[in-house]
Amino acid sequence: DIRRQGEHPLFPCPVDERITLPDQRDHQRSKKYREGLNQLKTQNKEEFVFLFFQHLRKAGGTNFCTLAEHNLLRAQVPSYFCMPDFQWSKKKCAGCLLKFSNEEMASNMFEAGHRILGNEWDHFADRFFDLPAVFATSFRRPLDRALSQFRFECIEDRGCKFKNVEPWWKKRTDLTNVYTWTFSGSPIRKISVGKTAADAKK
Repeated sequence: DIRRQGEHPLFPCPVDERITLPDQRDHQRSKKYREGLNQLKTQNKEEFVFLFFQHLRKAGGTNFCTLAEHNLLRAQVPSYFCMPDFQWSKKKCAGCLLKFSNEEMASNMFEAGHRILGNEWDHFADRFFDLPAVFATSFRRPLDRALSQFRFECIEDRGCKFKNVEPWWKKRTDLTNVYTWTFSGSPIRKISVGKTAADAKK
């Protein structure tokens, strides 16, 4: 819980109640993950569990990785923003996991001893749930997330030519419903993005 001195929690997490039911968490897998954190590298592949982080752009992903760096052993955290596939793909892409099979990801993670795997550029595929992993993501108010991306790309001059948010937003229909298409799979993503603003509204 986030607290100010002498105050109640600002954002209390439910302890005895679940926001959604039934509880879908795999408590045994979570236990294996926690128990493995004090080991630099486990010798038993069957006991190896890592954290799969679905990184939604401009929604706190970098801070989440920083949190991991402060709580995991140094060797357990990939050197490039918690995205070890940057090395798997010979630095062609980072956070692009759909190109790898579950077996490849699990094997690469085990061999390196990494305990966190970030997926930023691809949507979350159902098959990822079959990985030997626990799962996490972070959300942000959609408008704040979009404005943060505009600042990051355009105001800070990262290849964007726009300096006014309105024409930029009309052009970036790919940013509409980011959360929805990330967790709904490729077919829905194509429909929600479309080619025009009218397509995106659908």
